[in-house]
Amino acid sequence: THAKLDAYDGPPIYPPIGFLALAERQVETFPTGFQQFDEKFGGLYYGRVSIIAARPSHGKSALALEVARRAAQRRRGWVVYFSAELSAGEIGRRFRRRRDLKDGDHLLVVEDDHPTTRSMDVALGHIESTREEGIELAIFDYLDYSGEKNSNEVLRLGQALQGCHELARKYHIPFIVIQQLSRGIETRTDPRPRLSDLRWSGSAEQIAAMVIMLQHPAIHYEQIGTTDTLNPAKTRIPEDWELDVYVRKNTHGRVGSMALHFDRETGLITDARDEPDPQTWLPKKTHNTNLFEAQGEVPF
Repeated sequence: THAKLDAYDGPPIYPPIGFLALAERQVETFPTGFQQFDEKFGGLYYGRVSIIAARPSHGKSALALEVARRAAQRRRGWVVYFSAELSAGEIGRRFRRRRDLKDGDHLLVVEDDHPTTRSMDVALGHIESTREEGIELAIFDYLDYSGEKNSNEVLRLGQALQGCHELARKYHIPFIVIQQLSRGIETRTDPRPRLSDLRWSGSAEQIAAMVIMLQHPAIHYEQIGTTDTLNPAKTRIPEDWELDVYVRKNTHGRVGSMALHFDRETGLITDARDEPDPQTWLPKKTHNTNLFEAQGEVPF
């Protein structure tokens, strides 16, 4: 006789009727608060990591803080901002200068020079157990400061990213991780960022549900003197407010590009009033998408 498995306590096992029923559920997404972005790309994913990556001064922390502010002001749950680069005072000065964050808004800043998965879990667990509304969003600024121990830099960053993914699943929250792009993008013929500009792009492609890359064309123009190094004659002088956003990976939605309005003096980012329509990047279609398109879905 075969032993009964009444005491099984492993991971869930689904028969076809179970996982086919789960497929009928809508993918749960979290609004960034930027209407154009949410309409085009669907927002962030609960229980998954989303990466925001850019070169220095191209708005990655500013964008993350703006998403945090908008979520905090909805006051549905707590936004936890793990800051390894900016001090709590620096973050406070940014918001005070703009006068757009009020006492009572649900934003908590955890100041930690070298956070680890363990230390972030302790902080999130404390907040979850002591705040009635629970946690709505977590942000880690930024991954290079991770305190995970490993002599190999790529493995260290990969372990830190995997740790953030595990925390996102544990607390069922969207988890934004900020990362800096490699320096090579500044002198490349095509300056638009791509996945390979992440030093650990293999880990990012495996773990992250969404990869968002930013470029401020005006900064690139100031540094290089052109926005098209392949054909300088076609260079257009970019608007100072223009922040180009490239979604290079989106597990359950579209990839592509759009523009946001970035005030470098205040760090405020808003929906673009006059979007300049940056060039859109899409992967080549190597399979039949008629079935997806007929059902109103986007292949991924």
